[in-house]
Amino acid sequence: MPFSRHPSQHSRESSRNPRDSYIRSSPSIQNSPPPTQYPTNSSLYSLSHLSARNPHRYLHASSVRRQVASAPSEPLQSTQSQSTRSRYPKPFRNNENLPLQEPWRSHEEYPIVYEHGENYTDADGQAPGPVRAVYHHGDRSKVDVVYHDVKISRNMSINMRFAEYRASRR
Repeated sequence: MPFSRHPSQHSRESSRNPRDSYIRSSPSIQNSPPPTQYPTNSSLYSLSHLSARNPHRYLHASSVRRQVASAPSEPLQSTQSQSTRSRYPKPFRNNENLPLQEPWRSHEEYPIVYEHGENYTDADGQAPGPVRAVYHHGDRSKVDVVYHDVKISRNMSINMRFAEYRASRR
């Protein structure tokens, strides 16, 4: 299967999730070419509902894993002011009822940036961007990647969508 929601699901078929059957049956998703700015032997997350010019449209899976592993355990002191704290990580409320890998656990969300080797900081008032990693603070090995899709709604509290995982072609 060229796409799966999670890297851990790459090697098995899942007919329980209607999204997976849609992905398998959709030629436009299955046959879409890999991004030209990345080598085809890289595992990627595809955020296909973002504009083609959005730098977050394709993210290296290794970069996402690295950013999650090095995300702070609690919001850090903001560089803007000594009296304020960063907003992230923060509890993920899942207002959309997305079928997360481990739905029974509490989850945190942390912004993912497209710059390879960088992590999100709110220095200089940097906006967090549309992409979030969702994980349990005690086990960061299972990560869901979601993003804000304004085509669903402009209300940011109800417009999250899963990014699709694209395994490497090695």
